[in-house]
Amino acid sequence: GYWGKKPAIKNIIIQKVPELAARQQAFLRGDADLIEGGGRAVDEEQIKGKSGVTWIDNLPNTVSSAFFMNQNIKSSGLLGSGKLDGKGIPATFFKDANVRRAFSYAFNYKQYIDDVLKGKGKQRTMLLPDTFPGYDAKVGTYSYDKAKAEQFFKRAWGGQLWKNGFVMTANYRAGSV
Repeated sequence: GYWGKKPAIKNIIIQKVPELAARQQAFLRGDADLIEGGGRAVDEEQIKGKSGVTWIDNLPNTVSSAFFMNQNIKSSGLLGSGKLDGKGIPATFFKDANVRRAFSYAFNYKQYIDDVLKGKGKQRTMLLPDTFPGYDAKVGTYSYDKAKAEQFFKRAWGGQLWKNGFVMTANYRAGSV
């Protein structure tokens, strides 16, 4: 029932390979056509310039990373105590707009672009590529501002977050910068 010509690809195999070095080696051997790498800083060093690899820079409208603030965390293993008692966070931790704003001001966007993306990036207003309907370049962005981050952390959860502190588990792909 496919609407066009029969695809040239007969099979697609998707494998979950947790170790970055194993993914990179599979790519370099030709055993994988596409991998999730470890970020520009790692991949450029390990893959760029190798036989059979074409490294293309300055592609427009690509989005490489994002930080999502889930407003109802389902995995209790990520919550510590599950309370604002200095040993965890509640499942609805990011429901408080002050928490989201504090994290947004606490992130050093320029340093991330310089260090992790090796200067080959820009802070975007949203995840949509520029050419997608709905993208708006006029939407404001955050900048790293320690004082504003502190101000919003102090407001969060009626002041309890700042008073008690918190412990939060953040997941990321092993080997990523």
